[in-house]
Amino acid sequence: MLCAMEGEELIKPITVLFLILVLSFLLFFFRPRRRLRLPPSPIGLPVIGHLHLLAPIPHQALHKLSARYGPLIHLRLGSVCCVVASSAATAKELLRTHDLSFSDRPSSKAVSYLTYGLADFSFAPYGAYWRFMKKLCVSELLGGRTLDQLLPIRREEIVALLQTLHDKSQERQAIDMGGELIRFTNNVISRMTMSRRCSGSEGESEEVRRLVEEISELTGKFNLADYVGLCKNLDLQGFDRRLEDVRRRFDGMMEKILKDKEAGRAKRREMGGGGKDLLDMLIDISEDASAEARLTRDNIKAFVMDIFVAGTDTSAITMEWALAELINHPEILRKAREELDAVVGKNRLVEESDIPNLPYLRSIVKETLRLHPTGPLILRRSNNDSKIDGYDVPANTTVFVNVWAIGRDPEHWSDPLEFYPERFMEKKGEEAMDVRGQHFELIPFGSGRRGCPGASLALQLVQSTVGAMIQCFEWKVGDGGTVVDMAEGPGLTLPRAKPLRCTPLSRLNPLPLPSIPAGAIIRQLCVFDASILVSSPCCCHEMMTMRGSVVCCCCRGGGGGGGSGIGTALPTPSLFVPSASPKSPSLRRSQSISVSTADPEVRDEASAAPLTRRRRLILLRHADSRIGDRFTKDHDRPISKVGRKDAISISSKLQQLGWIPELVLSSDATRTKETLQIMQEHAQRFSEAEVYFVPSFYSIAAMDGQTAEHLQKAICEYSRDEILTVMCMGHNRGWEEAASMLSGATVELKTCNAALLEATGNSWDEAFTLAGLGGWKLHGVVKP
Repeated sequence: MLCAMEGEELIKPITVLFLILVLSFLLFFFRPRRRLRLPPSPIGLPVIGHLHLLAPIPHQALHKLSARYGPLIHLRLGSVCCVVASSAATAKELLRTHDLSFSDRPSSKAVSYLTYGLADFSFAPYGAYWRFMKKLCVSELLGGRTLDQLLPIRREEIVALLQTLHDKSQERQAIDMGGELIRFTNNVISRMTMSRRCSGSEGESEEVRRLVEEISELTGKFNLADYVGLCKNLDLQGFDRRLEDVRRRFDGMMEKILKDKEAGRAKRREMGGGGKDLLDMLIDISEDASAEARLTRDNIKAFVMDIFVAGTDTSAITMEWALAELINHPEILRKAREELDAVVGKNRLVEESDIPNLPYLRSIVKETLRLHPTGPLILRRSNNDSKIDGYDVPANTTVFVNVWAIGRDPEHWSDPLEFYPERFMEKKGEEAMDVRGQHFELIPFGSGRRGCPGASLALQLVQSTVGAMIQCFEWKVGDGGTVVDMAEGPGLTLPRAKPLRCTPLSRLNPLPLPSIPAGAIIRQLCVFDASILVSSPCCCHEMMTMRGSVVCCCCRGGGGGGGSGIGTALPTPSLFVPSASPKSPSLRRSQSISVSTADPEVRDEASAAPLTRRRRLILLRHADSRIGDRFTKDHDRPISKVGRKDAISISSKLQQLGWIPELVLSSDATRTKETLQIMQEHAQRFSEAEVYFVPSFYSIAAMDGQTAEHLQKAICEYSRDEILTVMCMGHNRGWEEAASMLSGATVELKTCNAALLEATGNSWDEAFTLAGLGGWKLHGVVKP
C-alpha cells in the first residue's frame, strides 16, 4: 500500500513536467517567425547539412554548386549558416556596398587558440584595436617608407636565391622549386621582421619555418568541432594535442627572440643608432605610453605569426604557379624574356624600380593571380541582418566569396581557363586593372576594410623575383616530363597537388650583380652597416659624410676625389647583412655595391621603355569654419574670417610651389565650396581648373577606412590621362586617413592644410595600381 501511494505521488509531478515539456516544444516550433528570403540552397542532410558537398576541394565544389543554383547560395555546414558569393557583382555588394556589415571574420578553434585569443590583426574582431592595427600596418609596418627601407633585404635574398639556383643548375638535375621558394620567402619575411634568416645554422629561425608550415596546415584543415555542436568538446581528430604543442613551441621561441631583441636594443641605444626591423617597431609602440592602443606581448607574438603565415606561403605559391604556367607556355616565356632584355638588358639584374616599365611581366603576374589566387576563398562574418541581391543574410552568417570562381567567370573573361596575359594589354582599361580590390573581377588580395595590407609587399616581391628567374634562366620540366601537371591540392592557400620539379639552365653566367640607385637607398644601407665599399666616384662625397667607415675604390689610392676611373667591384653577390645586435661600430667586412647614378625615373637612350608620367595629388582640407547655431546644419556651415585668410595663404603657397590643379574634386559642403571660391579669386591659375562637386565626399570622410578607396574611384572616373595634377577637397577624419594610407606616413591635416602626394603612371588607374596603399611619395604638408 505504501509503495502504491509513493508511486501515485511520483506520477503527478512527472505528468506535470511532461506536459510542460510538450507545451514548450509546441510553442518553440509553432511560434510565429519572421519569414526570411534566403538564397537558393541544395538539399541538405540531418546534422551535417551540406558538409558532404564540399569534398574534395571546397572552392571547386562551391563553384559547381553556384553554376547550378546561382551566384549567391545558402548552405548549412553542420550548425553554421553560410552564404557563398561567386560573381563580381555579389562580391562587390558584400565587400564594398555592405562592407561594414561584413567587417568581421569567422574564427575557428585553431585560429582562436593559436592567436592568443584573437590578439592578432588578421582575425581580430572589428573595433578600436583592429582599426588601430590597420592604420599602423598601412602607415608604418607595411607602408611605403618601411618597404623602401627594407628593399636591400629583398634584393639580397633574390640574389641569394638566384645563386642557389645557379649552383644547382650546374648539376643539370631537377629541383623542388616549391621548397626553394618557401625558403626564399621565409628568409625575406624573417629578416624583415626580426633580422635573421629562416635557413642556415640558426636553429630558432629554422624552427620558425617548421612552425609556419604546421600553423598553415592546422588553420586550413577541416575541424569537425567548428561545425557540429555535438563535437565541440570532443577532440575526435586529435587537434587539441597538436594545437597545444605548436603554440607551446611558438610561444617559447618568441619569448627567446623577444628577450634577445630587447638586449640588442639596449646595446644599440648605448651605441647610438642602428637599423630597425618590424619587431623593433612593434616593441616601440608597446613601450609608447601615448600610443592610441597599447600592444601587449601577446599582441606582438600574434602579429608576428600573422606576418609569417600570410607572407610566406602566399607569395611562394604564387611564384610557383607562375613558373609552372610559363614552363607550359614557352611562347609567353619568350615574350617576357624579350621584354626584360629590351628594358633591363643582360648586364644588370631586374630591379623593383623597373616593374612600371615591364607591362608584360605585370600582366603575367595578374594572370597568375586570376587563375591561381593564393586565397581562393575570402571569409567574412555578418555582424547584423543584411539584404544582399534581394536575399536575407541573417546576423552571424559565415560568408564565402569564391575568388577562384570569379576569376574564371565566362561572363567577364573570354576563354577563362586559358593562361593568356595579353588579355590585360589588349582591352582598354584592363592593363590598369588593379589587383588590390578596386576591380571585383580580380580580387586576389580581398577588398574593403579587410583587404590584405601586405598586397604591395607581395606584388613587389613576386614581380621582381619572377622577372629575375625569367631573366637569368631557361626552364625545363624536370624528371623527364613534357608538361607540368597543373592539378590543385586542398588548403587555404591553393597549393599544388604535386610539387613543381623543374630544371633551371643558367642563361646569364656569371649572374649580373644588382645596381642600387644613389641617394636614399645608400643612406638606408649606412644605417645597417658601418662599412660599405662604393664603386662609383659620384657617390664619394655623399657617402663620406655618413656615419661609419666608407672605403671608396676610386679614392682609396689617396688624394680624395682624384681618382679618374671607377674601381672594380668585388665579386660578391651580397649587398648587406643587417646585424640583429651590432657589437661595435668598427668595420665588420667590406661589401661591394654597384651604384647607379641615374635618376630612377630617367632611362638611358638604349632603353626601349616609354617614360612613365608623374601624377600629383593634392589632398586639401577645407578652411576653418564658424560653429553653426542650432538652425544650421553641419553641411551648411560657412568658413570663418580666419578661414578666409588661410584660404588666400594656401592658394598662394601652392601656386609658388607649382602645384596647380588641372582638376578639382570637392565636397559639396558650404565650407569647401567657399574655400575653393576664395582660392580661385586670389590665384588666377586655380580658376582655370575643371571643377566637380562630389556629394559623397562629405559623407565618406566620416566612414572609417573607406576614403582612400573612394578618392581613387572618383579620380579615375572624373579625370583623363592628360590631367597630371588633381586636387581633392574634403573633411577629416577621412582626408587625414587617406593621406596616411596612400603615403605610408602618419599625416596630420589641420584646417586648410594640403598634403602633396606623387606617383607615376601613364594613367591615373595605373598610378594607383603601381603605387598602391603606402606607395605614394609624400612631398610634404603645406600649411597657411
